[in-house]
Amino acid sequence: MNSYEDAEKVKEELDNKYSASGITVQTWFDLHKDLYSVMLVERWTAFIILTLIVIVATFNLLGSLTMTVIEKTRDIGILKSMGAQESAIRNIFRFEGIIIGIIGAILGCMLAYIVCWAQIHYHWFPLDETVYIIPALPVEMRISDFLIVSISTFLLCYLATLYPSTRAAKLLSAEAIRWE
Repeated sequence: MNSYEDAEKVKEELDNKYSASGITVQTWFDLHKDLYSVMLVERWTAFIILTLIVIVATFNLLGSLTMTVIEKTRDIGILKSMGAQESAIRNIFRFEGIIIGIIGAILGCMLAYIVCWAQIHYHWFPLDETVYIIPALPVEMRISDFLIVSISTFLLCYLATLYPSTRAAKLLSAEAIRWE
């Protein structure tokens, strides 16, 4: 039995067999080229939009952690005067960013799974069945997509922690305590 992925190969075989008799063979892709090109554009557009959202969230995390460092200047100064090393201070803020990234990635994947599952079962985004052979915008959930997005989110969150954690670690304890 042939799968839909073998359509081009089967088309070539039928073309070779029946080309002399004037029969034209078309695949489902040939019949609905416009739909598939629109879906490809939509896939890339969705990827770009999601990437921009994650980048904005990363800058938001960067700003939030920087503000936390500013607000906790006195506490950081006290920790350093008690003997805390720069690496310990740095790790505190990196851990905070990593936890935020993990929670965000898990919640994002759960929400994406729910929306995709609902589209598959309830067709929230229908297509005109008189024009297209499918009733709704098709959705294919791939574990690789979920993993790539999760790992990328985690890495961006980690990168967002580098500046604030280094800034916190470089604070001078006497200066931090004096002005607070």
